[in-house]
Amino acid sequence: MATVSPEYDCIATALPPAANNISHVVRCGATSHFEKGGPRGICGGETNTTLKSTLSLRFQRRERTKNCGAASHHKITGFTLVEILIVLVIIGIGIALVSVNFRVDPKAQLRDETQRLALLLQATRTEAISTGKSLAWIAGPTKYGFYTRDEDRRWTVAFNDPPLAESNLPSQMTLADVQINGAKVPVATPLIFSSSGLNTPFQLELRTIGERGEHMWIVGEAGGNIRSTETQPSSGTPQ
Repeated sequence: MATVSPEYDCIATALPPAANNISHVVRCGATSHFEKGGPRGICGGETNTTLKSTLSLRFQRRERTKNCGAASHHKITGFTLVEILIVLVIIGIGIALVSVNFRVDPKAQLRDETQRLALLLQATRTEAISTGKSLAWIAGPTKYGFYTRDEDRRWTVAFNDPPLAESNLPSQMTLADVQINGAKVPVATPLIFSSSGLNTPFQLELRTIGERGEHMWIVGEAGGNIRSTETQPSSGTPQ
């Protein structure tokens, strides 16, 4: 049933007695609060104040919801596992490419070392002619040096400074064979460069270590020309 509040000019709708503390909208737009003992209508200025407070609270809740939604869109996130794996793969490929670029080609290294040694032998011959003293190249399987005779006719180190100082062959390279005047001799046999410029012909074979070793040769001719070659010289005395 509907009753008219004696205090306010509005009509409130009565609720059952069990419905305590429940707001109800009255015909004038106010909210009625029911307590034990009957309904109490709120109209006029109090009604406007209540409505404004309610609307203000709802507006604030909506603003907080919008702000939370916007914050979630701008939340800083880390890298995913897939992204990290992609980066690691790229780094691995880069390292592999670098290692391939810096890997030494055994054949190229053998060629470079053989050419360098041929130039050193040619320089030794020139030095013997210019100083008027005989010089010798004496080698082992993995090292070599340039020597001169002392007063007792013994071979001593002739140079302490590069490039004619004692040197080692690269780790994967060895002096495999020495021939002087067409005959095979021990590797440690001195190869003598006369001060006259006339030398005994010789052949030196250098090779890389391994089952598929590469070979290079140094050929010294009687007239003094010294050269490197990838083709095995014919047997016998080089011309």
